[in-house]
Amino acid sequence: MRRGAASPTTIPSSIDDAPERRKRWRRESPVAVALVWLGIISILLLGISTRQRRVGVRRRVRGVRKFVVKEEAMLEQGLRHFVEEPFPFDDDDDDDDDRPSIRGEALAPEPRGNPSTWGTRGPPDAEHLHGRLIGRDADGSQHLPVEPYVSAKDETAAQKTEAHAHTCFNKRRSAALPLDRAVKDYRDARCKTKDYGALPAASVIMVFYDEPLSTLLRSVASVMHRTPPKLLHEVVMVEDGGTGMFNSTGEHLRGQLAVFGPKIVLLEMPRQTGLIYARAAGAKAATGDVLAFLDSHIETSPGWLEPLLAYARARTAGLGFQ
Repeated sequence: MRRGAASPTTIPSSIDDAPERRKRWRRESPVAVALVWLGIISILLLGISTRQRRVGVRRRVRGVRKFVVKEEAMLEQGLRHFVEEPFPFDDDDDDDDDRPSIRGEALAPEPRGNPSTWGTRGPPDAEHLHGRLIGRDADGSQHLPVEPYVSAKDETAAQKTEAHAHTCFNKRRSAALPLDRAVKDYRDARCKTKDYGALPAASVIMVFYDEPLSTLLRSVASVMHRTPPKLLHEVVMVEDGGTGMFNSTGEHLRGQLAVFGPKIVLLEMPRQTGLIYARAAGAKAATGDVLAFLDSHIETSPGWLEPLLAYARARTAGLGFQ
């Protein structure tokens, strides 16, 4: 053999035995192999999730930018529309002589008298603070006839479906209840004896659109029955261009409201303007110290207004609540 020639015996055993050792290692150390693969998979998943987060952040940033641009454009368009389109009850002259044209036609206009008694109809009592004839004729009968209806136990599924059509509440059962039904007093005993002192008078504003008469008039009756006369300046009712589905528009509505006294102010919008626009019209028509916005299908409980007026009294800036 020549000098320097490699002999087969000089090949490192580590090279010859490497495949065999790897096989033996996989056979004898399955846990180590699993850990290695788990590490590889974790690194791959971390890289993928990092990339997805970066893509998601970029997409969200782009989405926020588009949203901001869109909102700014809508705001600019809305402000321009508000400025350019005249308010339906705008009046260049704020004199008192023009007040009826702004407020709408008062149903029973009278000069205001003693705040503690003005606007009452009939003798008042603890359950009827504005008098027992609110919503009633001179003989004491309810002006809006009560419509008898079956009891809840005898009501069929078909009757219930028909009674809930267009309203999502049982208008037939509502029509069967008196407008001045008693409601529970939920106040704490301490609230019943609390003295709030001198309070401002409120204008209650109700916006309605195709409201069944029973719920609408019960809302008005509950406000008048459970609010002291000196604290209720007026009830501004904004009829927002209804279709007359439930006879809650036009002459029929005016006839029903006429028995609620001179504190009722009816504002009839020429077309449907939407809740906020109609409330703004009612606020412009109101003349009370505080504005209270109520829905047209509610019932107030005793003492509902006094805590709110006390809260408003403590604020110097204008305040309305609902």
